[in-house]
Amino acid sequence: VSLVKPAPGNLALSGNYHVTIAEDTVTDVSLLITNEGADVAPNVALSANAVGGEVMSASSTAGSCTAGSALECSLGDLGPGESIEITATLRPSAGATTIALQPVLTSDLPCELNDTDNQFAVSIGVEAIIDPPKDPLEPGGGCDCETSGHRPARAGSWLLAAAAAAVAMRRRRERLNPAEGARRERRAA
Repeated sequence: VSLVKPAPGNLALSGNYHVTIAEDTVTDVSLLITNEGADVAPNVALSANAVGGEVMSASSTAGSCTAGSALECSLGDLGPGESIEITATLRPSAGATTIALQPVLTSDLPCELNDTDNQFAVSIGVEAIIDPPKDPLEPGGGCDCETSGHRPARAGSWLLAAAAAAVAMRRRRERLNPAEGARRERRAA
């Protein structure tokens, strides 16, 4: 039986991520776990629930990770001075304004010098995509004629207008040239 206390170990968690993303995109979060202690950290694991979105996929340089509504990673033993990198791809839920992920690092170290660096807060703002106003000269642009009480013209209306214009032109020619009108009446007979 030894009465000597083991030297405290220290695992540290840090990360990188985009502060804001558009609502219809995915983003990657990079997490770095480092053993800053003098001893091997056994059974290192990381877990985090995704709030306002989901973890689409996750990979790590050691061990394995699973994705979904939570990120769960079993990373194995981590030697002194060694690091493991985890990349998690997040997608916001419909209507979410932020995606939050609070990874927490655990291990079977008997004593840890500083466990406050075993957490890392991720908070990503989700920006709504605003469609630009439509050009009134483009199809589907401008104001809606139905709202002003006017109905949009139909194809038959244009055909009727064209026929009426042709009849009006013929009558005008006949008035200006009476012989033209007489010739047409003879042809019709």
